[in-house]
Amino acid sequence: SEFIKNIDDNLPHSKFDLYQQQKEGIAFLHSRNHAVLGDETGLGKTVQLVGAAELKMQKTNRPTLIVTLKATQDQWIKEIESVVGKTEISSDPLNPKKWTVVYYNNFSQGKKVPEYVNKLSNTNFGVVIFDELHKLKHSAAKWTRNIKEVIDSIPTKWGATATLSANKPMDVKGQLEIIGHWLGDVKEKKFKAEFAGAYDTEPEEAVENLNKWLNLTGVYVRRSKGEIRKMP
Repeated sequence: SEFIKNIDDNLPHSKFDLYQQQKEGIAFLHSRNHAVLGDETGLGKTVQLVGAAELKMQKTNRPTLIVTLKATQDQWIKEIESVVGKTEISSDPLNPKKWTVVYYNNFSQGKKVPEYVNKLSNTNFGVVIFDELHKLKHSAAKWTRNIKEVIDSIPTKWGATATLSANKPMDVKGQLEIIGHWLGDVKEKKFKAEFAGAYDTEPEEAVENLNKWLNLTGVYVRRSKGEIRKMP
């Protein structure tokens, strides 16, 4: 498509030679407000998410919030610079910039949590990206509650996880809820009956069912290394 053809031109500072499948991943995300990128580890999920967010920001001029693990915060900052060049990046929840990279524990540990939640809630983010989305499977967890408050008015919500379908289907419901997809709003009883292996469905069948629905509704894409043979 025209969009895919123009990706390289629209990311002039990128140090990456993007593969066709990575460009397709960027296009998949860019065209959806609620999406999960489930590519196997090592296929460049971070690069695709950063590229898609940058292209969104070029249109909306609204900043991006990234929520990751403390251990990978610096890695995300490096990847952002590798894709978009020199730019404004903050790792301080009280000082949001064009790109704000925080970690899950910012929403659950320490005295400043209420300040963080308040500041981030009142920043006009256009995109939020959840790295390791499966960390948000329990909707009762403190960080999940605080994150929900922060992202309530953010229009575009994307997640990345290599283990979505390896989780119990009921865990997936919580993740879909966080990214704002309608499948996450299905009543628990119905979700259990249809997708979570409750009642008459065998567990394997339930997971297959759920994968089918995730693909049919266009919220989820997963490519394996086998499918992307040309990639290192």
